[in-house]
Amino acid sequence: MLSNWIANSEMKKLLKDISDHPSVENLKFNFSELYDLFFPEFKKVKDCVIISKKSVNELEMFFDKAMEMYFDKTDYESSHAETRIDCHFEGEVSMMAGTQIALIALEIWALRLKQMDPDSKFCLIMFSDEDHVEIRFHKVREDEGMLLADDLEGYQGDAVGYVIV
Repeated sequence: MLSNWIANSEMKKLLKDISDHPSVENLKFNFSELYDLFFPEFKKVKDCVIISKKSVNELEMFFDKAMEMYFDKTDYESSHAETRIDCHFEGEVSMMAGTQIALIALEIWALRLKQMDPDSKFCLIMFSDEDHVEIRFHKVREDEGMLLADDLEGYQGDAVGYVIV
């Protein structure tokens, strides 16, 4: 799995629990949904990489308008990469199972993102609370800040972590 996680205490505990007690759950899924989770349609749009079913031409045509709606490119990317793990399964997905699946998805995403844009660094983010596990990403840009706050402990009660690839 991805190493070198920078995480708050809740995420560190969750990652340790997973390594100590791997869970086996009977999860129901539609194969195409699972495929979309692991292999989303990454699109390169004017120095951004997002997940979208729209064509690159269409996305580029409306890029300037989109940038008016978002704080910066980091916000644009991360908003268009937000992926809830439970949305790809039928029924409930526990936080432990959701986190394990998220880690696998992020491994695949990291490989694909670096293949698509090898000179860029990407911040891969995982967030878990009592209801769901969510993953997203954005490029690391010198002229823009990170999506997450510097103090990850400020996300009280939520497990939050990221890794740079």
